[in-house]
Amino acid sequence: MRPVGIVILGSHRSGTSVLADMLLRWGAYGRKEDTGSGDIWNPKGYWEYAPLVRFNEKLLHVLGARWYRPPQATARESLLALTDSEPYRSEAARLVSCFSSHTPWLWKDPRLSVLLPFWSRFWGHVLYVISVRDPKEVANSTRLRNHLTMAEGLHLWQSYMVAIMRDVRDPRVFVSYESLIADPAAESRRICEFLNPMFGIDASELDLRCRTLAEAVDPNLRRSGEGLSAADNALLTTDQIELHRWLQQECARFIS
Repeated sequence: MRPVGIVILGSHRSGTSVLADMLLRWGAYGRKEDTGSGDIWNPKGYWEYAPLVRFNEKLLHVLGARWYRPPQATARESLLALTDSEPYRSEAARLVSCFSSHTPWLWKDPRLSVLLPFWSRFWGHVLYVISVRDPKEVANSTRLRNHLTMAEGLHLWQSYMVAIMRDVRDPRVFVSYESLIADPAAESRRICEFLNPMFGIDASELDLRCRTLAEAVDPNLRRSGEGLSAADNALLTTDQIELHRWLQQECARFIS
């Protein structure tokens, strides 16, 4: 079965925005007119569909959660129950219908990573592109932007990535943010070699699409490694180190 859409997942500040920019250039449909503008943290924009973000915030609120305080695993049944509850069911169906006539469509909002049990009931067969970034850089970025402590930022990253591991199945591809910044051409080719066959795109288009994706990457935007100290590194738990190691291994898959 050919996927109908692409869902970008990852923790906040993990590189999901640059992936969204790349995949929109690749040819996915994302209603750019409703994504808003950028800011000092993401000058190119976040590429998030505003009505989707608002609805996801509403879902989190019902669960007693926020983007920075994601729902616990025990909230899964409550989240599933909302799929049969009005007005959430109708609103979710309406949002999906705004994209369903376009294949492939694209959704990007890190909140989706912790709301997958709900959304997987509505969007049909999709594939997942998952952004993986060094948790220390993610935590440093949330410290600078959102004034979380390093420990809070590391826990937030862990919560999002564990939820992804728990709820996402193939077809999926993990993308290393560090590899993307270091070698945009190589990582763009890797992404295209994963996506193109899934959507029946002719092999003759590979080189052009790869170049188009790579043009979206600006290495100068990687700034969150600045200011990290040995004390920050020591805050990583054993579980977080092992999780990051496993994710890095997943990023090495689907390489030609």
